[in-house]
Amino acid sequence: MKVNIASGCNLVGFQLSFNNAYGEKEILEYVQREILPRVNAEEVKDWLLTLHLSICDGDIFGALKRGICYPKDKEKVMLIIVPIPARSYKFKWGYPIRDNTSFSRPIDPKKIITIPFNHEDYDNAKSFIIDCTCRLLNEVFTHGYTIAGKKIKFTKTRKTS
Repeated sequence: MKVNIASGCNLVGFQLSFNNAYGEKEILEYVQREILPRVNAEEVKDWLLTLHLSICDGDIFGALKRGICYPKDKEKVMLIIVPIPARSYKFKWGYPIRDNTSFSRPIDPKKIITIPFNHEDYDNAKSFIIDCTCRLLNEVFTHGYTIAGKKIKFTKTRKTS
């Protein structure tokens, strides 16, 4: 299985304008190093899994259980919801507070795998996104993620040094 990463942001005033703004490179390296060697992806080796980071406001950090599938192209898109806080005295790295800042819709909690998080544990958006996304991917592949009708999940334990 090949892995790609994409990102999008619907927060007015929060778009970071440089390459790897949301830690895409570090997340992809983590997936190559820590996830792929431990999952049963042999049956979908010719498929592409695209991790799409959706940067938005809200209070849920999670991945939709059902992604978008393109069988002809052999691609599955996993939508990862990344909540960013409003900028305040606590969070200098959040998005600027404005009216109608976001266009997010409510999400049914039964349709999403979530992880707990605390914005206060991070001093910038990039470290928050990288750490929480990597933790979330571990949770997703512990439960399993269906690609081409096959449940892809961890089959090997992590090597400890």
